[in-house]
Amino acid sequence: MADAAVTDIELAGNIVISAQIDGYTVSRIGQDVFWGCSQITGIEIPDTVTTIGNNAFDGCSNLKLVTV
Repeated sequence: MADAAVTDIELAGNIVISAQIDGYTVSRIGQDVFWGCSQITGIEIPDTVTTIGNNAFDGCSNLKLVTV
């Protein structure tokens, strides 16, 4: 199955990643995907995610809580 991606979105506050997006199961968080999103304070990751890429949250200086 081809990869699907969500791009070009400004994120802030608490982010909830859905287990499915447009019919695709979210199974990974890509490398550098949240890089520099300094306004994110929390993130909820569904149990469908089995892989988190390198530096996925690099530069998220206000990220205080990650829930898996």
